[in-house]
Amino acid sequence: MTTNMISPRAEARVCGVLYLLNMLTGIAAMVLLSRKMQGAGDTMNLIAAVLYTGVTLLLWHLFYSAQAWISSLAALVSLLGCWLPLARYQALDLPIHVTSFIFFGLYCLLLAYLILKSTLMSKVVGVLMACAGVAWLTTMSLGLTRVLGPLPLSVGLIGEGSLILYLLVWGVRDQQGPKQAQALPPTMHSA
Repeated sequence: MTTNMISPRAEARVCGVLYLLNMLTGIAAMVLLSRKMQGAGDTMNLIAAVLYTGVTLLLWHLFYSAQAWISSLAALVSLLGCWLPLARYQALDLPIHVTSFIFFGLYCLLLAYLILKSTLMSKVVGVLMACAGVAWLTTMSLGLTRVLGPLPLSVGLIGEGSLILYLLVWGVRDQQGPKQAQALPPTMHSA
């Protein structure tokens, strides 16, 4: 008996839709919070976290065959960024400014590595995602954030936007051969 699975290209396009919705709800949350609309902003952040969890799991599955442990590490970092409450960061009294963007910066760098090492996507997307990762990591320094102004946000949105666009328009390149099938996560094998 075989199980019909969604094709990697279709899976990537679903991921692209979720990613786009996540970005839009994340931007809406930032706007609402900047206008002192805490309840609505928090709700939008929750929706964005749920959407990004879906994105994370789909990208984990798509890149699992490229390098399983890096794909798994990337997923873990992303999920931490989605779900660790910011209130816990403030209680730690760290010498750096900790936000979810730090986790997303690391996640973008790990995704960039996976994109560059695999044949699933254009290498240009990998480079742009690396730029996004570095941009998000600059949020660790409040001084650097003040100096750079909106530049990290712009670079981050361009980098992640390139991945969204690639996923929506092209999906991923088809992978062939038994090596790819063997490299799927155990729960994803056809029965």
